[in-house]
Amino acid sequence: MLKVLIVDDEEITREGLRSCIPWEELGMKVVAEAEDGAEGLEAAVKLQPDIALCDVRMPHLDGIGLAKGIKDKVPGCKIIFLSGYSDVEYLRSAIQLQAVDYVEKPVDLDKLQEVLVMAAEACRQERGNRELLEDMERQVIKSRPFLSGKALQALLAGTGSVKELEKEWLAIHSISSGDVRYVCCMIMGEDRRLNMPLIEKLEEMFRSYGLDGLCCEYDHVLAAVFKLADGKEIETIVLMMNALSTYARNELQTRLSAGVGGTVGSLEAIIGSVQQASEALQFSFYRGWNTTILHEHTGRGAKPKLIHEKDTFLRFEKHLQRQEFEEASLLIQEVVFELRRLESSSIEWIRKRLFKLYIILTKVFLEAITELDNDELWRLFANGQLDSIAHFLQSQLEAIRDGLAHLGTQPDKAVIREAVAFIHNHYHEEISIDMIAKQVFLTPTYFCLIFKKELGIAVNEYITQVRIEKAKHLVKDRSLKLYEIALKVGYTDPNYFAKVFRKLTGFKPSEYREVRHETQ
Repeated sequence: MLKVLIVDDEEITREGLRSCIPWEELGMKVVAEAEDGAEGLEAAVKLQPDIALCDVRMPHLDGIGLAKGIKDKVPGCKIIFLSGYSDVEYLRSAIQLQAVDYVEKPVDLDKLQEVLVMAAEACRQERGNRELLEDMERQVIKSRPFLSGKALQALLAGTGSVKELEKEWLAIHSISSGDVRYVCCMIMGEDRRLNMPLIEKLEEMFRSYGLDGLCCEYDHVLAAVFKLADGKEIETIVLMMNALSTYARNELQTRLSAGVGGTVGSLEAIIGSVQQASEALQFSFYRGWNTTILHEHTGRGAKPKLIHEKDTFLRFEKHLQRQEFEEASLLIQEVVFELRRLESSSIEWIRKRLFKLYIILTKVFLEAITELDNDELWRLFANGQLDSIAHFLQSQLEAIRDGLAHLGTQPDKAVIREAVAFIHNHYHEEISIDMIAKQVFLTPTYFCLIFKKELGIAVNEYITQVRIEKAKHLVKDRSLKLYEIALKVGYTDPNYFAKVFRKLTGFKPSEYREVRHETQ
């Protein structure tokens, strides 16, 4: 509903306008009446009407003075003058004030309704234009994370220039005066799919923390470059990163870590700060999630001795072979303690050594290790923190120890028969050790152990044998394409199926088909 203000010193006129005009049908509502210009201006400022019906001659403040006041205080309000005086000067003033129209008294209601409809149309059109502009502004703000980091992303990738970055910065931010320094911050989230919501939050936080910055996504992490001026210090960035971490944890249910480089005096030198921030971010491997690490606080400790010694891996393997789980667990703890104490910068190399401990574990207890999704395993050892990798290794040890402790001399043959039947009934589906163990109400590790003890073969090996035996029969049917056979025995990748088939039979599926055809 459009809001209408009626200002007239004659009560009978106000009453007639209020009762004789079908306001609701016109999409309008009379929100106030006033009997003089001063009272009318007060009501206009308070209620912000869309349309004002104003008498020209009134005490205290006439219609022209009222209109000037309304145009100043409520610029979007449409003014319609009412007067019984055909005064050329008043008409000229009305035109200058851009009044919608001038209706003489006695008021012609039909004429007034036409004028009101015209005023309403003007109001709605202006409101629509205003909403369109506001929506465009919102879209610009929303798309700013995509636009503002474009030059920064290109610079980091080696395809852009500092000039392009400076041009973009000046287009988006005000020019800071005084002693200006630049610093880069690299941010890594636990879930990379949430990078864009984090960029949007960063843009919002730039303003709330009074910081001048650009950000973008680069190589799966977030890069933010700040301009420090007017007394702003790195401590402000640290506070902002801690707040971003809290937001990520509470609102996005994820975790992140940040690395902050050193300050540089110009954008030309920003790559140095970028490299320092990236190095600092790597140290979240030791310090865990929800941390902000300053490059100046990352020492270069001595190389961790335990993780570099071949003897460490030999000792770990011997402990496992002798089922000395407590000793193996203590060795992992020693390695982790030394890594955390020294914080070596050779983090990628260290990840590989930790993975070697897992490889040794799978080698000694192949029959007890349940399969782990390859992507999940890669994420853990390529991107996981030290604590999460150590927890994984310890949990694997614990599961194997518990499984062996419950392993009796006489496995339950009924359980094994049920598991074997399940495999034969579901070999063509995507089955896993966890799924089979759940079917027979055992933990995956314990199930693997008793299966191997009873049948002399690991669960996964047995599943593979069943599938390939079924495939050997299907290969005889020349109407079936090889990829169709792969799907029928539970392999979604025909190339992998062919590789496994050859390993167990000595022939490629196509070669086996020809051999079988010749011997028949």
